[in-house]
Amino acid sequence: TSESFVEPNGIITVEQAEMLSDNWTKFRKPVVDSAAQKQGREQDDRSTFWNIDDIQNYIRYAKKSSDSLGYTMTGMRVYLGVYGEDADKNKKNLTTMFIVPTGHKTISKASTLNFSFQSNDTLPVPPLNK
Repeated sequence: TSESFVEPNGIITVEQAEMLSDNWTKFRKPVVDSAAQKQGREQDDRSTFWNIDDIQNYIRYAKKSSDSLGYTMTGMRVYLGVYGEDADKNKKNLTTMFIVPTGHKTISKASTLNFSFQSNDTLPVPPLNK
């Protein structure tokens, strides 16, 4: 049986993705890499990877956690971050990305954690990083 699906909003062509990547290389890579070089690394990380099972499990986890905290999860946001001085040698001061669920409060028992990266729709559910 063939599973039906709806193409998600925001699909771009491979060519558009290549242009965005080339623009990052042109406008950001020299500055980002120079910061990494000050830390003794040739270059900073530029991408991250999550396997499909981890992403699917995280979506289920975030939805369930959101529900139990009184929120409705409606999306996810990807943030850039930097591991600090205390990170292990392979990560010290390098770039990382993490996923944060977004949505809205549905009932009054919702928690009110105040993350410094939190926008109006970021939920108080543990983000996915590794």
